[in-house]
Amino acid sequence: MPRRRARCDAGDTIRLAEGETEILAALQARCKQLGIKIKKADLLAVGLQLLADAPIGKLLAILGPHERSGFSLQRRKKKVPVRS
Repeated sequence: MPRRRARCDAGDTIRLAEGETEILAALQARCKQLGIKIKKADLLAVGLQLLADAPIGKLLAILGPHERSGFSLQRRKKKVPVRS
């Protein structure tokens, strides 16, 4: 899926797949129907906040299906302190 650049208010550039930009536009349109005018960058910020607030189990469930799409969830094993 081709990736398109999206500019955020902070000046950072991120790449989104075409389907992801369509989802973002659809969410923006839904908000407009509810009388809420919101920028795409603000929608992304809200989504990040929801992910940040999610419990670990929920976060893993959300991210799990995307593990195959170019990034991997590297789960770190807890290091057990070595007793001497």
